[in-house]
Amino acid sequence: LRALLAATRSLMAAAAAGSSVVLSLLIVICIIGLLLTSPFGILFTSEPVDDNSVALNTAIAQINVEYTEKLDELQEGDYDQIIIEGSPPDWREVVAVFAVRTAGTNDGVDVVTLDDDRVDRLRAVFWDMVSLKAEVETTEDDGTILIITIASRTIDEMRELYSFTDRQNNMLDELLDNLELVGGAIGNLDVTDTNAQELLASL
Repeated sequence: LRALLAATRSLMAAAAAGSSVVLSLLIVICIIGLLLTSPFGILFTSEPVDDNSVALNTAIAQINVEYTEKLDELQEGDYDQIIIEGSPPDWREVVAVFAVRTAGTNDGVDVVTLDDDRVDRLRAVFWDMVSLKAEVETTEDDGTILIITIASRTIDEMRELYSFTDRQNNMLDELLDNLELVGGAIGNLDVTDTNAQELLASL
């Protein structure tokens, strides 16, 4: 991102020195095109672009519902106590990894539009980053304790899992250095379970 912005400033300065307004506009259009087709296009997905796409936070809400449903399924049964340990990964990091894996290759696809295929790719990255494990322990008085462990892979583990190239790692580092911008693209995730269920039903 810094490299693109620096290149834009340099080209704009060169064009301005030549007093070419048309050239300046063409350069800006080219730079914007490169930006949107790169992993940094994820910063522009806060709103759906057509009827076949969804906003980023809508896709995340949908996956969160599925995550909650899996947690509920693990808790089915008669237990004296249920303990949940751990937490899911930071969604900003999930989105950053998704953007680089999806748009950071020569044959990648942009992440500006979140259609069904891209939402499936985001879902796959989320479930590659998180795992749920349930174990039942018996107490001395024959009671039962269900322990659910939520484990999250680190960013470095995801780099290795997806065999990111140096170029992809550099793009990921840029996004991780600007997590507040990624968070801005995600928007509000303060969605209750009921609202999320209603949202999923309406999709």
